[in-house]
Amino acid sequence: MVQSNIDQLARAYVVFNAGSELDPWSKTDPFGEVSLGIEEAAIETSALPYGLGLKVGQFFADFSRLGKVHCHELPFTDRPASLKGIIGGEAKARGLELSWVPPVDHYLRLTLGAVDNIGAGTAATGVFTTPGGDTADLFAGDSNRSLSDLTCYGRAATILELGEGTSLNVGIDYARGQDQGTRELASADAKFTWLPDAARFDRLEIGGELLHGKTDGAFGPSALVAGEATSGSATAHGAYVYAQYRIGKDWEPGLRYDWFRPESWSQSDADSDGIADGLARTRQSQSSLSAYLNYNLSEYSRLRLEVSHLNGASGAFNGKDDDWLGFLQWTVTMGPHTHSFQP
Repeated sequence: MVQSNIDQLARAYVVFNAGSELDPWSKTDPFGEVSLGIEEAAIETSALPYGLGLKVGQFFADFSRLGKVHCHELPFTDRPASLKGIIGGEAKARGLELSWVPPVDHYLRLTLGAVDNIGAGTAATGVFTTPGGDTADLFAGDSNRSLSDLTCYGRAATILELGEGTSLNVGIDYARGQDQGTRELASADAKFTWLPDAARFDRLEIGGELLHGKTDGAFGPSALVAGEATSGSATAHGAYVYAQYRIGKDWEPGLRYDWFRPESWSQSDADSDGIADGLARTRQSQSSLSAYLNYNLSEYSRLRLEVSHLNGASGAFNGKDDDWLGFLQWTVTMGPHTHSFQP
């Protein structure tokens, strides 16, 4: 991360990211395809009056609770499938975002944004499955862009002080836009925090989110099948909840439950001639239960062990109905890495 104050009015930052795809069910070459890119590059104001703030560029939109959080800052190792599938990974966007903290006694943050899209990848509601098992874009898009293609979103978030050392963060979001079909997103989130002793590092944190996504429109050329529907819609619902307790400076165990129910379109090839002859929409739920343990070596270094049990539809996990995953993660931070406060 490279960041600096520009002048008395604004600051700028750039976040670079290098990563390789990880498929837990197959052997991959971790150095075969490493992509280096710019994850965020934005300018944001620092001295606008009346509690206003403006951000312009490529950034993680202030949408949902964990969608705008970088992977290494998540409470757990992997991003919940519900969040990843409905938003499309991180809430990456390009455009502008206006925030306002009203000058009232109670903290409240309101955000409005206009961006090209929300999500680092295509959401589950925007793809279909081919007879060969691959995925492709479900809805038709236009190579020419107009103002009507912009995604507009809003978020309202506040913090409720429930008592000494106890607080509750709540937020709601809504987004709507057009690019490949018309897409709607909505979420509601909460995080409860309890500090039992101000002199110690102990902390209880319970958080969760409800998510909804929907995309509808005309199907793209690759999704069309003779005699089948030429347009339609796909919805997805999901939720996750987690609880973790920090014991002193070092240890922090936690649990997470994730539920995801996407509505999926898929092509079939009944006569095995290599040409799709059917198009169907199905609803399949999947869930996971994860246990993880953090060990903080220092303020800048953390070890994490996570074990997850996944349940899904028939053959959902490389031919299996359920599966186990294990992660061992070592995270280190070198140099300053700070983002604006966004509850």
